[in-house]
Amino acid sequence: MRLAQLTLEGRTARATALGHMLDISMRALRATRGSVWLLQKEDTLRLTREAARPPVAAPADHDLAQVPGYLEHLSTRRVLSVSEAANHPVTGPLLAAFPELRAATSLLDAPILREGKVVGVVRHEHEGEPRPWPQADCDFAASVADMAALLLEQADRRDIEVALQERREQRLLEAKMDALSLLARSVAHDTNNLLTVIRSASEELCARPEGDLVELGQTLREAEEMSTRLMGQLLAFGREGAGSGQGDLASVLRRCEPLLSALVRSGHLTCDVRVEPALVPLEATHLEQILVNLVTNAAEAIERGGNVRLELRAGRLDEPGGPARFVLA
Repeated sequence: MRLAQLTLEGRTARATALGHMLDISMRALRATRGSVWLLQKEDTLRLTREAARPPVAAPADHDLAQVPGYLEHLSTRRVLSVSEAANHPVTGPLLAAFPELRAATSLLDAPILREGKVVGVVRHEHEGEPRPWPQADCDFAASVADMAALLLEQADRRDIEVALQERREQRLLEAKMDALSLLARSVAHDTNNLLTVIRSASEELCARPEGDLVELGQTLREAEEMSTRLMGQLLAFGREGAGSGQGDLASVLRRCEPLLSALVRSGHLTCDVRVEPALVPLEATHLEQILVNLVTNAAEAIERGGNVRLELRAGRLDEPGGPARFVLA
């Protein structure tokens, strides 16, 4: 009953389930050791240990080319039941070829069959005085091998289901990204049309003789140019994703200072640049966006008449690979 209740869950499900199966069968058969061996798909003469009781950390292989006739012998019977393994014509060469088996006095090997072909072996070992395996033990060992075949089939089916699910999720993610890219291109296109109007208005203001209007026009022009660059970034995402590069934070801060000052409507902005150039691994467009968000949040947090201060200076950070320069803002 407990064998029939074994199920596969998790990424290590196959080895775990086979290990539980061995625990049950070894108690039932009073075996000293137990193991499950599977034929490698790329080499039908090599058995690889999949599970073992007691657990064994190191992996192991059986190159069946060293024991000719073993696999053929298994394929013609339900179990290979041997009380004196060292003297048997089939298991004797097996013990001689693989030292880890030499402590076993008696062996009970049951082939794992799938579609009529041997794909592995469930092995029970006895140490001490030679032990004959009664028919009831042989029938039980054969049932355990059948259960192992069902577990392996379940594992393969589960692997296929997981692969199909991952493929469906990947396709869904690709469809979402395509839709997001289309939205990004659409928003950028429409916003650029509106920015054209702002650009025309700012140029008209800059052309007037009044000083305040000229300054206002220059601020509007800077805002329009920054917005255009942001829209270019959005368009790039819609096509291929945002690129990576390097920008001079000091230069960006000086260029954006009039616009940043305009954002602090109820207070005053002070910029203190102590390091030039201040190269950071971000493009200018990203730096502009960061500065705008930073100053906007600060402006909303201060009281009327308060001050927002931006200070740019260099520092050093000790890291395992050596000191690294960084910029504080």
